[in-house]
Amino acid sequence: MHDSLNLYYGGIWGSFQTGENTAAWATLQSVGLDLISNDSLRSAISFLYTVKYQYLENLEERLDERYQMENLYPQVLELINMEQVWVSAEPVDHDALMDNRKFHEVLKMNLFIRHYMQSQYTSIYNKVNVLRENIIKHIQTLKEQ
Repeated sequence: MHDSLNLYYGGIWGSFQTGENTAAWATLQSVGLDLISNDSLRSAISFLYTVKYQYLENLEERLDERYQMENLYPQVLELINMEQVWVSAEPVDHDALMDNRKFHEVLKMNLFIRHYMQSQYTSIYNKVNVLRENIIKHIQTLKEQ
């Protein structure tokens, strides 16, 4: 056990939470989606807010947060002295922790969920950027008419 590991132990616990800004979507819904003349843009915007963002929120609540609270957090409480979340922690007994199969399995699943969540955020990020570019192109087309 080295003190340099304290940062990593401190970062073991904690869940993701999306903070998307939906004000423009709410305004668009109240004004009417038919304001957008381009069918594919209207569909893509609607899909982003009603399907993709909702999917992320469901993943965060039902998968990530639930797994953290029901599986990982009890292990952390029992096996790790958390000095400051995301900053510093250390095992109660490092040698015993290295041999703790349940902790290893819980940690592996947590890492799997983390990687999956990161891939979903990256996917949404890419979709938003493509949609943004398509909106800009459409606005330019409308200006040129």
